[in-house]
Amino acid sequence: MFHVKHTTDNIIPTSALKGLLGDFHLGGLSESSLVLFLCSALKKINNSFFVSFETKEMAYRFYKSAQEFSDSFLFYPKSTSGISVPGFNSEESVYIKDSLIKLSSDQSFCCIGTKDSLNEKNIPVGLQKGVQEFRLKKG
Repeated sequence: MFHVKHTTDNIIPTSALKGLLGDFHLGGLSESSLVLFLCSALKKINNSFFVSFETKEMAYRFYKSAQEFSDSFLFYPKSTSGISVPGFNSEESVYIKDSLIKLSSDQSFCCIGTKDSLNEKNIPVGLQKGVQEFRLKKG
């Protein structure tokens, strides 16, 4: 009988991760491969980072897929400016609050969003300085 240990420690060589903090382009990966790559990056970089997608739909789909693999992924949507019902939080505000709380901790997370959502004024300045951002485009 075989026992397979589930690990992402050495999937991506350290040399491949060095370009991640600079002008980095990544192509040809499936969604699952990208999840593994980002998990490996979290462990090697040991710092939280934002990954922005072109659209909210792409970001949310990727977030849901990544959540099946690891709870180190957060979703940060653009906040809604509509009127809310007292005592009820919108789904967006729940995701935003959860992301801000977890990003303020000493754990490393990959926070998924869009360029618009990640540039909102409600992300504390101190938090922005301690977190890297990577942009992903389809194709």
